[in-house]
Amino acid sequence: MAGGMTIEKYFLDDVYMVCNNSLKYPEFVGYDLETYGKIKVGAISGSGMTDVLLPSGSFVTLPWVNALSDPQGFYNNVSYRVDRRTNITGVLNLNINVSCSANNMPGTLSANGTWQMRLLDTGSSLPVSTRAIQSYIFFFDQLQQSRTGGINTTYELGTEFIFEDVPAGNYYFQIRQSPNFPSSVAALPVVTMDPQGTTKSYIQIKEVKQVIDGLVMDIPSNMPFGTTGIKQIDFIKGLQKKYNLVIYQDKTQQNRFIIETFNDWYDGEVKDFNSFINLNEPIECIPANNLAVNQLNFSDTLDTDYISQQFSKAANREYGKSYFIDEQNFFSQGSFDVKTTFASGPLVRIAGTGLSGSVGGINPPPTSENYVGGCRYGYTFDAQETCTSPAYIQTYTTTGYLETGLIVYRDQYGNNPILNLRYVTGPSGGIIYELNDATGMIGSETGYYC
Repeated sequence: MAGGMTIEKYFLDDVYMVCNNSLKYPEFVGYDLETYGKIKVGAISGSGMTDVLLPSGSFVTLPWVNALSDPQGFYNNVSYRVDRRTNITGVLNLNINVSCSANNMPGTLSANGTWQMRLLDTGSSLPVSTRAIQSYIFFFDQLQQSRTGGINTTYELGTEFIFEDVPAGNYYFQIRQSPNFPSSVAALPVVTMDPQGTTKSYIQIKEVKQVIDGLVMDIPSNMPFGTTGIKQIDFIKGLQKKYNLVIYQDKTQQNRFIIETFNDWYDGEVKDFNSFINLNEPIECIPANNLAVNQLNFSDTLDTDYISQQFSKAANREYGKSYFIDEQNFFSQGSFDVKTTFASGPLVRIAGTGLSGSVGGINPPPTSENYVGGCRYGYTFDAQETCTSPAYIQTYTTTGYLETGLIVYRDQYGNNPILNLRYVTGPSGGIIYELNDATGMIGSETGYYC
């Protein structure tokens, strides 16, 4: 290989490569990841979007059309657009007036009481990612235990949420409240959203997880920048060492360098020096073998990412480092290091990642498990503590449900059973099951509920 490239003088100065000045998010053509899918919508006073009743036991579509923030137009006509299968995180803030007796509040820790939210496909009317609003349930459960008589009070309640594994489509946001007892036992609570024309309620999508899964990343557009990346001269040196290149200045054209492989550059003419040697004088000859080194070490710069560090600890060497030892030349001695300015690391998938969204790896195995949802797992001896456990894990089983005798997995391929936990309950609460902590197999019902 031989060729030339023009390099202006400033290229070799002590400056850094400035390819991307906005590396908070990776750069992909056609995608602005900083605001992708992010919205915040609420009500407009006097437009039918306030004083909305939330009847017990029924899902209600959030009727808001006031786009407080929607930079990329993902919200239209009360529906939210999802372009590809993904997880979605956000915040729901409700300003509600509750009028009820103290023993029949909306959504408590009882068999019937609940607060739920979900997505509803605008085309098929199929619900997606239904989940309990745990913070609302605990709030009203504690309120019920501390009150007697009745209440008629306005509350402003906020909660974070996650919608898992949402397919591409257009969706309505829906919520539902259900009290402890049906109307035949006690008067149902009256729950009014944004009472008296207030507009404090809103829903906000803060992050869309799987946006560019499977797309090709343009590396030059995502190079580091500023004074913390790689210097321009170091980048050239790294290429030179990596591919054993010879770079020299063009003597006929200013600001131009010639780049050749070492073998092409070294391949010259054979010259006869006999006419320049005085054979009458003593001749001292140093064999070329004496100039050779015994060990050549080729390596890249050690990276600080998680995978490279784990490899270095396990293998007791840097990834990509290779050694060549001269076992034939007795006179070779010493060592010589060839180290580039680049970092390299093994291409592996960390367990529990890369299995959601649109990509399951190259040639993924057939899916054997079905998605249950985000389940809570108990790790203490008290089964009821499962309801408030921080162990919240995306769960798969053979049927897509929690059933005695099935094994719970972290992935849809059935490779990673969920171990070392004692109890499990479903995405919307309900029955608490025993769990074999050694195998991940679901056991008997405990008799407790979330």
